[in-house]
Amino acid sequence: MNDERTYWLETMQRIADPVLRSLANDTLHADLPSETTPLKPSALLEAFGRVVCGLGPWLGAPVLPAAEDSIREEYIRLYYEGLRHGMDPLSPDYMPILGDTQPLVDMAFLADGILRAGDVLTDDLEGDDLDNFLYALELTARIKPYESNWVLFSVLVEILRAKLGDPNASQEKIDRYLKEMMAWYKGDGIYGDGRDVHVDYYNSYVIHPLLVDAVTYYQDDYTRSIRDVVYQRAARYAATLERIISPEGTFPVLGRSITYRFGAFHALALAAWRHDLPEGVAPSQVRAALTAVIQKTTTATDMFDANGWLNIGFYGNQPAMGEGYINHGSVYLCTTVFLPLGLPVSDPFWADPAKDWTAKAVYGNTPVPRNEPVNY
Repeated sequence: MNDERTYWLETMQRIADPVLRSLANDTLHADLPSETTPLKPSALLEAFGRVVCGLGPWLGAPVLPAAEDSIREEYIRLYYEGLRHGMDPLSPDYMPILGDTQPLVDMAFLADGILRAGDVLTDDLEGDDLDNFLYALELTARIKPYESNWVLFSVLVEILRAKLGDPNASQEKIDRYLKEMMAWYKGDGIYGDGRDVHVDYYNSYVIHPLLVDAVTYYQDDYTRSIRDVVYQRAARYAATLERIISPEGTFPVLGRSITYRFGAFHALALAAWRHDLPEGVAPSQVRAALTAVIQKTTTATDMFDANGWLNIGFYGNQPAMGEGYINHGSVYLCTTVFLPLGLPVSDPFWADPAKDWTAKAVYGNTPVPRNEPVNY
């Protein structure tokens, strides 16, 4: 196994391990740090849903090195234990759905991770565990999304309900909200977040990844009709993301939710995992660029607290950078950078020699392709 993949795996484990083990032990509510007392009710689902969202492709990978496979099997066990506790109203780690809108967001991230894993995160769901989860999804589906990227959260919840055989899953809701999101497209790979454009990373945190996964994991006439253009736009945005990574692995500190750290590259990581990178962007240059980003971000000595939990911040412990909706569970969306771990070691992403990414090549006086806008 190459050194870069080993580094990615070890970094992913360092981030995800406290969440999955604590929830499996029914102690996440007691263990998860909080900036306020009491702990925000949605924080547990935020941490769990976002970790599973990032780990899904690796958990469902058909082929892994033997050294990874044993870790993966342990994490699948931890997932099922954690889901049992999180959906059980009698558990200390119960993740309440009613009384807040935030659970819609993080049930959708959880759903997306489950879908990305194929069947390995649903095959062993049965009995009370399945019933409790279906009921939680039903309660979540009652939450009305804001007129923004939130409409995609409702879509992913309905898609997972359909996958789990819930007869009340709504195709009408899926199609209606997807049509809303498609109508907010502004051009050159950028969607509005609602009717307005914001200079931030929400096209990567949420919009492109959830749109791509919606048309991938749900089949009806409407999703089939928009699939190609969704993929084309996502590839265009992935190219933009690759170009903002500096030669040193830094990237601009822009907009809301910047404490998601390298979760800003969710859409680029998804394109790499799905083999949907645009022409002229090699998998090995994306690997090199993302490795540089991960390495730069994790050089902060206070990225983690003394117990191994992520601190709130962009580089280290910077709680003032977190908006009012940010808590210690929220920041685990950074795990989405690790989606390419779902690719086999033999895939060009891992196997090809490292190639300079765009900014590094330019500053090394190497010509690169022009960055031409697109109209689809």
